[in-house]
Amino acid sequence: MSAAETPVSRRREDRGPRRRIPGAVAMAAALLIAAVVAWQIVAVAQASRLAQSAPDVALAWRPDHPRALGYLAEREFTDAATSGRSPEAARGLARRALNAGPLEVRALRVLAWVADEEGDDKRARRLMTLAASRSQRDVSSHLWMFRDRLQARDFDAAFAHGDALMRHAGTLREAAVLMASAAGADETAARALARRLQSGPPWRGAFVRELAASQDPDVTLSILLAVKEAGSSIRAEESSAVAGRLFREGRPGEAYLAWVLLLPPAGYDVLGNIYNGGFDGPAGAGPFAWTLSRNLATIAQAPGRKGLALSARPAGGGQSLARQTLVLAPGPYRLSLDARLDGLNEGGMDWTVSCVGGRLGGLARLTATKSDDWTRLSTGLTVPADCEVQRIELRSGGRSGASVWGWFDNVQIEAVVTEG
Repeated sequence: MSAAETPVSRRREDRGPRRRIPGAVAMAAALLIAAVVAWQIVAVAQASRLAQSAPDVALAWRPDHPRALGYLAEREFTDAATSGRSPEAARGLARRALNAGPLEVRALRVLAWVADEEGDDKRARRLMTLAASRSQRDVSSHLWMFRDRLQARDFDAAFAHGDALMRHAGTLREAAVLMASAAGADETAARALARRLQSGPPWRGAFVRELAASQDPDVTLSILLAVKEAGSSIRAEESSAVAGRLFREGRPGEAYLAWVLLLPPAGYDVLGNIYNGGFDGPAGAGPFAWTLSRNLATIAQAPGRKGLALSARPAGGGQSLARQTLVLAPGPYRLSLDARLDGLNEGGMDWTVSCVGGRLGGLARLTATKSDDWTRLSTGLTVPADCEVQRIELRSGGRSGASVWGWFDNVQIEAVVTEG
């Protein structure tokens, strides 16, 4: 019988039994692969955890970890600069970091520092621009670019980097001071900062508060005036921050002038010796606008007439319901207002004008009593020369209670013209 004719079963027997991989070997291979993967996971996790605090140890876990290499390059550059060594080692580490992770911002920044130290300004600026563009949170690169663009008088670009710094809570105060100092020293810079603020960045409120607290109020005022000139409305809390700082420094006249300059256009329509005495204009904020007692006074639709009015409903006697700080020149005046009180017991409500600050004491009291309809009330007062700051205030009467509900409108203080 030829080989071709030999049965298949016979040929299989001649070759011997077929070899099979034992199940234990397959399982061992799988376990080995799993162990390698697990080790890689552990190594990456450990390297990531130690990258900032101990980058050299992190590299022992994973020699090509880009963040660890970036931090190590940064540390090496600082040490070299302190000791006067060549930055070549830092450059080598930074290049390794970029090879391992092309998006490693610290490595780009270190290479920019090296180029800057070697006098290659263009390369330094190109690398630092790239670093800043890759991370809005990289403080060092944005700070470097801010100062670089400021020196070049490219103020719009400088404040774009300042924008990035202001969005980082840890550098908000430093960035605010840097931007304020630049704007305070150069009118062109102030206009550029005004354009940035006009765009409504989320840090605008914090910036103005920090500015008003840490800088000369005149600097803050000039920046906000530039913002207003650029076409943006000044928020009530912003003007209040400037006016409040000047007021606390014992400069009430300047505080009032700053507050007036920052009013919105509609605010000038209701500006007088008393601001918004008809309660139909912008509410405003700060000492020179109405301050209402929470839950006891509000501005609402006036009953029986068009427009808004002050509504006050005290819960007890002697409560302060509404007040406003005034800066009246010495001389005679007349206080007048419209009042309507419902459900009155015997106490009534009192409007008072008094001196604050230097000379203390009352200048006028005008009591509103029960009235079924609106009634015009008035009284005279004289502001003495030693009374630079005054306050008008609405208070509940000594025996007033929750049954009292008062409405007030057209509150005015007008100078009395005397003959002779």
